[in-house]
Amino acid sequence: MGKNITITEKEKIELGIDEAGRGCVVGDMYIAGICLPISIKNLFRDVGVKDSKLLTPQQREKIFNIIVSRVPLALWTIIPSTLIDEENINELFINGVSLIVRRALSYFGSLLTKIVIDLTGNKSKIIDRIRDIGFRGEIIIEHKADAKYVSVGAASILAKVLRDKHIRLLEEKYGYIGSGYPSDPKTLFWIKKMVSEKSMLPSIVRRTWSTIKKIAPEYYKEKRRKTTGRQRSLLEYINCK
Repeated sequence: MGKNITITEKEKIELGIDEAGRGCVVGDMYIAGICLPISIKNLFRDVGVKDSKLLTPQQREKIFNIIVSRVPLALWTIIPSTLIDEENINELFINGVSLIVRRALSYFGSLLTKIVIDLTGNKSKIIDRIRDIGFRGEIIIEHKADAKYVSVGAASILAKVLRDKHIRLLEEKYGYIGSGYPSDPKTLFWIKKMVSEKSMLPSIVRRTWSTIKKIAPEYYKEKRRKTTGRQRSLLEYINCK
């Protein structure tokens, strides 16, 4: 997704990457990447691009529309809740980042000179995977990068808005869910209501989360440790859009 804009032959591109929904007990995780030409970084600061958590939903929606209309390429990948229950979430994140980097690198080639990622999981593993893909430019991976770098702030807005839309679509089928985070009393109330009134817990709920062990133990599932057999490639399960 993203509207093509004219960039000069020497225009350098910075790729910012962030996620939304990693810690949720309900719904999918979204990993987003924004390919930001260096020449419009100040424009994005001026329109209020920052860590999505510091913006209201209305502000995020407005800035989201500006972002996707101005960047040459916006990318995201969706990690389903069912897959999160089966696989290591840090490895899933690394594979999602890999897909985004591969797509951006294939699109821009040597114009892509910098990648900035909001740190989650193992920093050295993320860097090694990016180098294996063939990227030789600058890599910055830091905690709170979404508050420090405009490209990551834009990615955080993209991921958050897409995840919020995902939750609203789920609500059309399952009723009001809240934010989907275990710290949200409305989300916990919805889970308890689904169990008590419908005697069910849909697959959108992550059953390996400790929250489920506490409030709906009959549905809790211990995550399996894979010690033998072929390790399936996680790239088989997630797509980049």
